[in-house]
Amino acid sequence: MAPGKIQVKPGPVVWLCVMVLVYLVMVYRGWLRGKEKEAENAWEESPIWQEDLKNHKNPHSFSYLLNPKDTICGQEEVDLLILVTSSLTHSDRRLAIRETWGRQQDKVKMLFLLGNTETHDEALEEEIKTENENYNDILREDFLDSYQNLTLKTLGGVKWGAIFCAQAHFVMKTDDDMYVNVPLLRTHLQTEYSGVSRVITGCVKNGPGGAPQPLAPHGVPFKSVHPLFTAGAGYVLSGDLLEPLYRASLDIRLVRVEDAFLTGYCARKVGDVKKHHNPHFSCGELVDRDCRMSTSYTGHKITPDRMRIVHGKISKGLC
Repeated sequence: MAPGKIQVKPGPVVWLCVMVLVYLVMVYRGWLRGKEKEAENAWEESPIWQEDLKNHKNPHSFSYLLNPKDTICGQEEVDLLILVTSSLTHSDRRLAIRETWGRQQDKVKMLFLLGNTETHDEALEEEIKTENENYNDILREDFLDSYQNLTLKTLGGVKWGAIFCAQAHFVMKTDDDMYVNVPLLRTHLQTEYSGVSRVITGCVKNGPGGAPQPLAPHGVPFKSVHPLFTAGAGYVLSGDLLEPLYRASLDIRLVRVEDAFLTGYCARKVGDVKKHHNPHFSCGELVDRDCRMSTSYTGHKITPDRMRIVHGKISKGLC
């Protein structure tokens, strides 16, 4: 020690002050993390999410395995939210959609709906994880991903839309083997249904003026057991129907025919829902010519390669 300098050692009071300061910093950081987590999960306080905790005949109480939350719609104005039902292994179809008709467009949002596997598949899980990290457009719920559970998948999309994208003017439900002419469809919706409430449009089944009915062997149309509904390959509902349809689904016996359940039974329970048939929506028939999609809203059973061909022709004005 240098001459004339006195070494002062920290006393108990100093150490106590340091410990208190460290404690306060830790508490503050914990409080911040708690606030961030609270804000992140604020949607769980949504009346729609809370409704599934109540006693219902058919609660949709499945946990989220993947949830993009507010990153899809946020506070933006949304003209059209497109919900695409897809199977876990159909990553090629989802990629083709993203690269063609589902490419980012102003005021149009898209979400793919997936379920879960019966047994864990490490390779598949890694593939879906990477896909979600790249695009963040997947909603995945914890029920078995199967054709029989298509109704659950669609209801999951409707519930998500009601919580995270309630501002959408229109909501479309379609499948991952469909081609959708989004610009043409938007123009139609804005022209015909701007400001119209409680409307569903698509290929209407089981009604006069709608899709042709299948015939029995003796030539008489089959009598449908379902109320008037729109074909699930691609239909559009006004955004104000998201919450009412979802709430109606909670107390109706589940029907595995997805389109009949939502646009038929649930719409009937909601009441005062207008259904409009439009021949530009696919009723299930195959697209015979690529350029037919330049004047149609939806086309059925389009492979990923053909999606790219069709989109290329329309984009280049070759149709």
